Amino acid sequence: MLLALIAMAVGAFQPFYLTGWRQDWSTVEAMLTELPFRKVPGLRSLCVEADRRIPAGARVLFAMPPDVSVEGYDYAFGRAHYLLAGKELVPRSQRSPGRIDYVLCWNRCAPPPGFALVWESREGSLARRTP
Repeated sequence: MLLALIAMAVGAFQPFYLTGWRQDWSTVEAMLTELPFRKVPGLRSLCVEADRRIPAGARVLFAMPPDVSVEGYDYAFGRAHYLLAGKELVPRSQRSPGRIDYVLCWNRCAPPPGFALVWESREGSLARRTP
């Protein structure tokens, strides 16, 4: 009986069980960090950089180019909430958003009138309301 259990354990062993310990976990960590943002490439880095430049409690309009579908916008808007915690994100569909302090745009949008460009990268831009 014991010999049969040992034979099953040896037969079930896979070399992968040992290679997992030698794996470079920093690459796995980077891949898993980007995984929720795979449908909107660059959104994570855009929001992280914008979060450094936007004060807590600011109202931020989250914008995307008009050719992005509603489902794509909803997906990106939901993900941005996690990275911009402490800020009030306003969706583009809200008819009277009140006073907006910043406009965060993914994937190249022009800032609306009354807003000046604060920061820009290849992932998008951040604009602040001009006084």
